[in-house]
Amino acid sequence: MVKPRTFKLIYFEVQWRCEPIRILFHYFGQEFEDMRITNDEWAQMKPDAPFEQLPLLEIDGGKKTLSESLSIMRYLSKTLGQDGFIGKTKTDSAKVDMFAYACNDLYIPIYFLQQAKKGIEAIVNMEGAKIQFDLSAQRFLRSIEKQLKSHRQKYLVQYITWADIIVMYMIYMLEQQDEQMVSAEEYPLTIQYYKRIRELDQIKDYVAEQLPSAILKTDES
Repeated sequence: MVKPRTFKLIYFEVQWRCEPIRILFHYFGQEFEDMRITNDEWAQMKPDAPFEQLPLLEIDGGKKTLSESLSIMRYLSKTLGQDGFIGKTKTDSAKVDMFAYACNDLYIPIYFLQQAKKGIEAIVNMEGAKIQFDLSAQRFLRSIEKQLKSHRQKYLVQYITWADIIVMYMIYMLEQQDEQMVSAEEYPLTIQYYKRIRELDQIKDYVAEQLPSAILKTDES
């Protein structure tokens, strides 16, 4: 009898880069251990971790360990996802990666804006952080809107892929920094898409609880 695979996802008690992975597990209906660690616990684990970074995914009791959030999502999509969840063609697969990497690029301006809001001026001043965030966020949202408009489809490619999960999460991250950023006037197709992905049967309950959205409430009012 083949033993079922086991997964332990290790991160801090925050969403940040790990939350799209958690959402992906829920999408697949796959049980996993969601291990939330402290800074002190991480200090002990860090020297043995690939690239000394979180999140980490331990597979089958630690027989394999993966780092880097996008690599973890891609691995799970190949291992647990339906055929084509990473892209059914080479071109589609490359497009899926393109959207995922675009999301990954946004963590940096979001981080600096968050630090500036906390008053940590030694890292970046508020004016510079806000300018960089606005430019990066608007470029991202314009690109998503353009993709949805030009292809007239429900997803980023013609069918759902793991990129839809991470793009949905990144739209949430943008609205958390600035509720006015994702406006229905400028990005109507993006908001429709955002709502559509959030309401996928596999994840809608989890997402509604973990990712409360002000822009959707405004859209519905």
